[in-house]
Amino acid sequence: MSGLMQGKNGVILGVANNKSIAWQIAKKLLQEGANIGYTYQDELSSKKALSLFEKNNAAFSAKLDVCCDEDFLALNQKIEEVFGGKLDFVVHSVAGGPDLEDLQGDFFAVSRQNFLKTMEISAFSFVATLRNLAPYLKKAGSASAICLSYLGSERVVPNYNVMGVAKATLECSARYMASDLGKDGVRVNVVSPGPILTRAASGVGGFRQMLKEFAEKTPLQKPVDTEDVASAALFLLSDLSKGTTGQTLYVDNGFCIR
Repeated sequence: MSGLMQGKNGVILGVANNKSIAWQIAKKLLQEGANIGYTYQDELSSKKALSLFEKNNAAFSAKLDVCCDEDFLALNQKIEEVFGGKLDFVVHSVAGGPDLEDLQGDFFAVSRQNFLKTMEISAFSFVATLRNLAPYLKKAGSASAICLSYLGSERVVPNYNVMGVAKATLECSARYMASDLGKDGVRVNVVSPGPILTRAASGVGGFRQMLKEFAEKTPLQKPVDTEDVASAALFLLSDLSKGTTGQTLYVDNGFCIR
């Protein structure tokens, strides 16, 4: 029986380990028949991710520092060699930049250097990715790209600070790119999960307490399940969402309406 993603080729950026939201999305796509290439930041920090790729029949893996244009060119070569230069989907799950002290206390204490670095890694990297991969996505005729955000883009979340500002930029960028690429049949959307304990989230001051209190404040009164996030991503990446672009889909058990 064919799956929703049978015969579709895509790239996922940002798998760090088996707890990553990006990896949960990858597993869901693999179950539905997708062929996936992955990127990793470097061999030293991505040993766990590289092991996952090897065990799960990755179409390819490629080093990609999102601040390095040469790495994007190397990714292009992989896409041309393995996928024949055609992409059906892209998942962007890349974030970073701030020091730990930037994720606690006052937002305006962030340094100029860390502010700009966070913007480049957490927001501009999605722009750079789609600018680079747009020719391959256009070849598909109907393709989809998603990025991952968080409610801190709209509301002041204690200690999220500069990451919230970067996520706001990320979401706005996604809308502009949805407008740019729509004529070529490329959809661009955002998935915004509720708090999930990942390696990146653990650096936010008070995050574990926030996680503890979250469930009782949601209409569905339960913590966020990464399986639900992966299912939402599958919807946006598959042909089920052919009429959806430029949107932010919240997967937070209704917390955003409170």
